[in-house]
Amino acid sequence: MIDPALTSDPGRPVWATRGMVASGQPLATAAGLEMLLRGGNAVDAALAMAAVTSVTMPEMCGLGGDAFALVYDARTRTVTAFNGSGPAPLAASVERYRAAGYTEMPFEGWWSVAVPGAVGVYLEMHARYGSLPLEEVWAPAIRYAREGFPIDARLAANIAAGADKLAQDPAAAAVFLAAGSRPRPGTILKNPDLARSFEQVLAEGAEGFYKGTLARRIGEASRAAGGLLTAEDMAAFEVEVYRPLVTTYRGYRVFETAPPSQGLILLEMLNLAEGFDLSGGSPTDPDVVHLLVEIKKLAFADRNAYLGDPRFVKAPVEKLISKAYAARRRQDLDLRRANNAPSGGDLDGDTTSFVAVDGEGNAVSFIHSISALWGAGVMVPGTGFLMNNRAGRGFVLSEEHPNGLAPGKRTMHTLNTYLVTRPQSHDPEGPEGGHPQPAAPEQGAGSSRHDAGRPSGDGELVLVGNTPGGDGQPQWNLQVLVNVLDFGLNAYQAVAAPRWTSFPGTDPINLKAPLELRLESRFPAETAAELLQRGHVLRGIGPWAAGGSAMLIRVLEGGVYEGAADPRDGGVALGF
Repeated sequence: MIDPALTSDPGRPVWATRGMVASGQPLATAAGLEMLLRGGNAVDAALAMAAVTSVTMPEMCGLGGDAFALVYDARTRTVTAFNGSGPAPLAASVERYRAAGYTEMPFEGWWSVAVPGAVGVYLEMHARYGSLPLEEVWAPAIRYAREGFPIDARLAANIAAGADKLAQDPAAAAVFLAAGSRPRPGTILKNPDLARSFEQVLAEGAEGFYKGTLARRIGEASRAAGGLLTAEDMAAFEVEVYRPLVTTYRGYRVFETAPPSQGLILLEMLNLAEGFDLSGGSPTDPDVVHLLVEIKKLAFADRNAYLGDPRFVKAPVEKLISKAYAARRRQDLDLRRANNAPSGGDLDGDTTSFVAVDGEGNAVSFIHSISALWGAGVMVPGTGFLMNNRAGRGFVLSEEHPNGLAPGKRTMHTLNTYLVTRPQSHDPEGPEGGHPQPAAPEQGAGSSRHDAGRPSGDGELVLVGNTPGGDGQPQWNLQVLVNVLDFGLNAYQAVAAPRWTSFPGTDPINLKAPLELRLESRFPAETAAELLQRGHVLRGIGPWAAGGSAMLIRVLEGGVYEGAADPRDGGVALGF
């Protein structure tokens, strides 16, 4: 029987057979579908959506941000991960920030900026898997930037919310406050400088962005404002291409992005949940909600206690996502009482995302961001894009903490993205899956290659999904996967089900806040009453106010794709 709370919205999944895309912005979804209709593949569609969201969702993502992606190659049945997480400037040190008077990392301005890695991911993905010319793939985005696009209600609200921040930077204000601090939805927004920046990337490639004209302009703007980021920091950046993390859940393989992404949190949570029989439950069952919330607390505590940039911190990744560790960690769960002071276990990481699948079965799960809303609030004059505030938002101002600031170090990252396969019957690796198998990278501007140790196949594609939303991402991804794999919900039911969020998560700015459980009002009163009885501190929110913009595409029998976009964010799934 379907939970009544799942029938309060009239939406339905979308079905198609030749390809499907889903994103949180209709113009981006349309651009992705256009690439599939032109004969492009899932990577072409994803890169078109990446470019269009950089134009139409400038407060969330863009050329000044970072990106992570998983690509499923249907021909080889393998999954490849891309990490475009930029490091802190080489001049950034705890001592320097403290000498400047900071007791915590600054949340805005040039001292909060890390090297932008998204462009490296865009170009590396296209070089490896793209089938259409990148000029064709980015043409819709360049057209929207140069000729303009109508501001939707979301962007209008975000301009109003960020108006004070934008007003402090003349270049940003000239673009985004041209129609005032409270523009009406439907107002046309033009950004011809951004169109020129895209064209410059097309002309010069990764070498140009990280070592050429745009790199020099970024370095000069930072220096002029007293920032730490330099052209030399830009030139040292490399994309990581590697074997993703993987665990198994109910016989499926679940792939995730590795540290500094916090994708392993999802895998640890699934390992913990696998020890319990959830069949017959529902997303609003108080026993289910309590269990998953308590699992979240343990996994997030482990992330906060142990993880940092693997190049600086010996992170116990394999232990944290092992079945043996999950079996021991389950002993820390109380099925009747809330744990409001979780700690790390004993061992002996605002955004937009999208998914795409093509007619050949190739798939992409992609997420990119400039971190907080409107990023650092600074724009390099003449470029049209904002810089991220990833360093300021992500690091702890401590030399001892695993996620403490250090020169050239990457902060632990909220961005993560997942993909699920079904192991093949002849797969010698069996149901236990595997762990990351990186190889030594080749040198080169904006790229490195980790191709050693590839297995013969990672299985048959089952679903691809993700959501933006900071520390909500692993929690909401967990709920969507359980909704599908345990409760048998379809794609739309899975992303539209009532959603909970346990706060805080891993974001340093929120870590000192007391724990609370945020429940959408579509949860039954009986569920809330039972959770209160078990000691949870509840905060009621609107019926669709939990946040996120979950995207999901499932592969059904007969070559049919079933997809859905989260109704909370006005996104759309399209196929043909």
